[in-house]
Amino acid sequence: MRQTFAQALAQWIALRSMQVGPRTQEIYRDVHRLILEACPEPDVPCDQITPAMVLACAQRLARQCTTRWNLAVSALRALTPHAQMLRRRPVRLRPFHPPTPEQFARFLTALDACKKSHVGLVVRFLCLTGLRRREAWALRWEHVGTDGLWVHAAKGGRPRWVPILPDLPPVLERLRALERGLGDGGVLPRGDVRKVLRLVSRRVLGQTWCYHTCRHWFATWCIQCGVDLPTVARWMGHADGGALLAKVYFHLCDQHSRQMARRVRLVLPQPEESGLVGGLALPDDLVCGRVREGQQALPRAQVGAHQ
Repeated sequence: MRQTFAQALAQWIALRSMQVGPRTQEIYRDVHRLILEACPEPDVPCDQITPAMVLACAQRLARQCTTRWNLAVSALRALTPHAQMLRRRPVRLRPFHPPTPEQFARFLTALDACKKSHVGLVVRFLCLTGLRRREAWALRWEHVGTDGLWVHAAKGGRPRWVPILPDLPPVLERLRALERGLGDGGVLPRGDVRKVLRLVSRRVLGQTWCYHTCRHWFATWCIQCGVDLPTVARWMGHADGGALLAKVYFHLCDQHSRQMARRVRLVLPQPEESGLVGGLALPDDLVCGRVREGQQALPRAQVGAHQ
């Protein structure tokens, strides 16, 4: 029995969703629903799909965001050769411009004023660890060591170690004191503070912050402090060695490159300590000895004048 388009699509979605996190699985399910709604004949066999059907489906999906459009294109290409005419959209990464230290201090002060939500502690913890939302709220106190955090609920199922930065221990002490009253074993208090974070960030910074913005701030601050990209990528759980960080924070990497260049010092002799012939440094045996075979050597002081 030939497989229909709907059956083949469900199988493709199931295979792609096997080794991804819950959030990505939710996106795959959403794309599955969108394609079925856009397809004019979902029960047609795959070998009977026509280019007109593919175009009709693509036109109905054209207003979707870049992520869902690209996933839909990948699914259609896997099911029918006629979808090869569809093109993926380039992913445009917006550079993150962090607030100044003074602005960030005012931002934290305003967050601390919202005492019931403990949003100030949550933002400090996220900004000093770079953890994703799911990783942060799955972290328990038994995962907190003396010098680092063991993140087990990491994206892709790869546990990692994140160092405890110098400013983090006071935040952990306040969170531990708060946990004694809750007793659930989690490092962060339960509850959603996104609405408070969004409102305060708009009022104080003129930007809209979410949990993931704290992760941007962590990466930005580490790069500005001189930490190399592979190390920051390892702390954040990236498996590309820093390639994604170089794309997102290229404006910071350029500044970091200039700062690193000023640190480079080579132990080279000064021009007056070696011979200069026509602006080129020559070893002493060529200057004080014979420059050419059969030609008498010139004194060092006359070499430049002779040229």
